Amino acid sequence: MAYPLFVVVMVLSGSAHAYEWTLDPKLSADVMHTDNLQMSVSNKQSDTRLQIRPTLTATVEDETEVLSVNGGRLSNGYDQAGTERQK
Repeated sequence: MAYPLFVVVMVLSGSAHAYEWTLDPKLSADVMHTDNLQMSVSNKQSDTRLQIRPTLTATVEDETEVLSVNGGRLSNGYDQAGTERQK
């Protein structure tokens, strides 16, 4: 999706310029664990969530203008295998 946008910018510029292209990939992760998922008094259930966010920022710039496009995806994974019984 970002590729056609860069082509349009280059075509609309109308003159020969030297463009500097930058690709900046990033990956971030987050882990959360709770020992009482439903906040229940009688049926405590634990759960672990893994969240992964890969992103890519593409930037093109010349002497006067900068265009930056950022895209990513959010993925969640849940465990829900562990349970905890009230004693």
